[in-house]
Amino acid sequence: MDTTLWHPFQEFSGAEVSLDRRRFLFFVSLAATSQPFVRGMVGQAAETGELRFDFRGSLMSKRGGRIVWPEPWSIWTGLRGQASLQIEDGPTSIGRVAHFHTASGSLVLYRNLRSRPIDLHSVPWLTWTWTAEKLPAGGSVFRSSRNDQSLQVYLAFRRSGGYNILGYVWDTATEERANNVSRQSFRSLIFGSIDAAVHVLRQGPINGWLAEIRDVKKDCAQYFSGGPSALAAVGIWSDSDHTRAISDGKIGPLVFSASKPEDRVTAVDAAN
Repeated sequence: MDTTLWHPFQEFSGAEVSLDRRRFLFFVSLAATSQPFVRGMVGQAAETGELRFDFRGSLMSKRGGRIVWPEPWSIWTGLRGQASLQIEDGPTSIGRVAHFHTASGSLVLYRNLRSRPIDLHSVPWLTWTWTAEKLPAGGSVFRSSRNDQSLQVYLAFRRSGGYNILGYVWDTATEERANNVSRQSFRSLIFGSIDAAVHVLRQGPINGWLAEIRDVKKDCAQYFSGGPSALAAVGIWSDSDHTRAISDGKIGPLVFSASKPEDRVTAVDAAN
């Protein structure tokens, strides 16, 4: 479903709002936009102990086929620069993957769960695979004027009085910071208090596919008071609009599970 949304760039334009805050406000606006909920997801998690956000749905397209996305995902693209998205066959062990490409542009693939948020206490483990084939030159999650990454995974949690946003990114910069986590807390008249924690999982160029395993419940408990709340939105972001550079990356399904996946090699054989 492709919709034209109000977004906080329109409401909060001005020097007083940083680029990082605009990014988080925008993602919250996606979580707050009413859209149909796909029935069966909660039942799927209860019955199988697994909740998959994959790319197997019927394909939609716009801009002459340059942007292709699967139902029931939704898409948003920035007004500046260029961006493309294709759904492709990945390695056999991964299946369908989303291939993002931007040139001074920005693109978000997201799922809105607000009409029936998901309690992650039953499926706290999150796994996915990704490969960053072109990192935006000069990008850094710790510098708002250059905050571009080829691939970013965001989770929005609705709580009393506002939202928590947990992010996992593949950054260009290799500079080390405390725990490699970027933190922000602020208030919005529309959305209430927003607390964000963006964790840098990968830095710099790395060849091949890599697998990630995160205990979302533990991460939320570490960064937000009260631990995980209701999951209201899932998003995959790719951008290069701040650095005016080029980014390119591929990512497989996001899979929540009840138990920790068995230990495995993090390098996925792209040939199998």
